[in-house]
Amino acid sequence: MYSFEEKLPEIEAALERKRSKWDLDALAYIDYDDIKQIIMCHIHKKWSLWDQSKPIEPWLSRVVSNQFKNLLRNHYHLMVLSFLILFLLIS
Repeated sequence: MYSFEEKLPEIEAALERKRSKWDLDALAYIDYDDIKQIIMCHIHKKWSLWDQSKPIEPWLSRVVSNQFKNLLRNHYHLMVLSFLILFLLIS
């Protein structure tokens, strides 16, 4: 059974491969290192869900993609809420 620490180089490599596909302009308030840290914490938290009889790459890819989508979705909700509050203050 692999520990998170033993697979850390593979995890970091997977994040680097995904980095070029991320639209970081959509998350102007957060940079790559912040996103990487958030996703690494999430992977660590979900480590027990990885079926270690299967390759790690597909699981990592799915977890990283889903977590990034969550970050974008949460950012969108914050933007809408901020707009609504501003609209209410102006009216």
